[in-house]
Order: sequence, then structure tokens, then C-alpha cells
Amino acid sequence: MSDLYKRIDSICKKNGTNVTALCKKAGVGRATLSELNAGRTKDLERRYSN
Repeated sequence: MSDLYKRIDSICKKNGTNVTALCKKAGVGRATLSELNAGRTKDLERRYSN
């Protein structure tokens, strides 16, 4: 689990929500955060570098 994902998850818990709800509000696919959680940041860099 990446440090960034841990921070996101911690903030969600402090605010009484979860990562899925955050993704919906932010317009980010849940799979994006799942990839971050799994440590596949290279995939994210490639997807969002354009």
C-alpha cells in the first residue's frame, strides 16, 4: 500500500467517509485508487501524463 493511498484513506476515515465515496465526488474512477493501493503507480503516471 502506497503512502499516498494511506493518507487518502486516513483523511476519509477522519471525515467519516470512504475512498469509494471520495472517488465518486471527485470524478475519479475507483480503479485508479485501487491501482495506487496496489503500488502500480507507473500505470497511473502513464495514464495521466497526457
